[in-house]
Amino acid sequence: MRLRSNVSHHLTKWRVPYLVGEIADTTLATDLDEKKQLYAELQIPEYWVINVRGRQVMAFRLQENGKDQQCTHSVALAGLPIAVVINM
Repeated sequence: MRLRSNVSHHLTKWRVPYLVGEIADTTLATDLDEKKQLYAELQIPEYWVINVRGRQVMAFRLQENGKDQQCTHSVALAGLPIAVVINM
């Protein structure tokens, strides 16, 4: 994802969050592609995508090799089963 050049980002000023979530209604494809790649590059350990239309929560955990893998339990939220969140 290309950051707009007219926006100032201070990515080294603040701590990287443990968890980022996106609520996807019309942006599901972007959230599962460009944003997922961006958050992996920023080394954010956990990324959730809430698919509003599909009533589904997808969670991804960053692995040591820099790739993300879909997960069923949260590390950032102390073992919370992702299935608990799905019942929206």
